[in-house]
Amino acid sequence: MLILICRALKQERKTELQLAAAKIKVKKLRRRCKKLQETSDDDKTETADAFLAFAKNDCLEFCTQVHKTFPREIRDTIYSYITGFKDISINCDEDGNLEHTDYDFSPWGLELCLDPAYDGADHWWKPEHVGPAMVRELGENFYRTSCFAFQGNLAAFGPFRATDLWGFGFLPVEFVSKVDVSIFCDNYKFELIDRPNIKVPGNHHTFQSSSKVRENNNVGTKNTQKHLLVKLESLFGFKHGTALTIRLSSRRGAKHTPLEQQEWMSHNVVPVILPILQRLKDAGCRVRILLKASQAGSRAIFTTEWGQTSLEHITREFWEVRLRCLLRVGFR
Repeated sequence: MLILICRALKQERKTELQLAAAKIKVKKLRRRCKKLQETSDDDKTETADAFLAFAKNDCLEFCTQVHKTFPREIRDTIYSYITGFKDISINCDEDGNLEHTDYDFSPWGLELCLDPAYDGADHWWKPEHVGPAMVRELGENFYRTSCFAFQGNLAAFGPFRATDLWGFGFLPVEFVSKVDVSIFCDNYKFELIDRPNIKVPGNHHTFQSSSKVRENNNVGTKNTQKHLLVKLESLFGFKHGTALTIRLSSRRGAKHTPLEQQEWMSHNVVPVILPILQRLKDAGCRVRILLKASQAGSRAIFTTEWGQTSLEHITREFWEVRLRCLLRVGFR
């Protein structure tokens, strides 16, 4: 029995020594593995830097060749695959800083891979990759081809026109060609107009927002049509030829049909803003009015011709369009 115990102890000791030796080997292997990993990481970084330098040089040579070979029209077609936005919503935050979003309320800079807030500028926006001339042309193409929509906060006009947010080397106002301005008519109290030559059915006083309603919409009690006219003065300042769409909207679908809402806007809102539109036209801008109203899934949109600032012509055109709509409905 004693001999068996001695053999067992001897085997246990032997196993312990082997385990200790194995642990020492494992520790050495781990240190070796760590050193090899560090060396591998350094090699990968060096390889990536080499590839980046090669790609940067190759990309710059390619873009330089494209710039020399193709005319601006072809280059703009190429740029459109990068700057292919159509509608960009512009607003200001509480501190007066510009906010650019698409209609899904996500920053358009994320889609363009150009957003300093997210450190996501892709290589085609970097002069060292494509050259400063191409970066500038990309920026020009973006501002020239996109439609910039201002919804509610017209105070954003000034900062938008005069802020080179991404350092393109020019002010946006030099190239912006399309602007869409949304005015929510329910947020303002308009002086009802009595025009005996035009009969508009319905009680138009029901369209006016009460002080309580305007307060609930964060509008306040002082937003009269005069306040709207003051805000619309900020439209002046865009370059000659800029297309300005004034989008008048009504959110009274619970009580009035879309056509009734349009009637109210054409009768009481359009005459108020026409003088400013005429001045914008005289200043060289292209102007038009769009009346939009909806109710329970149905929607009505009326758009004037470009440059039409005659109230008589707009009224006649509106009623002609409405008559055609009513006839279509009647024949169904």
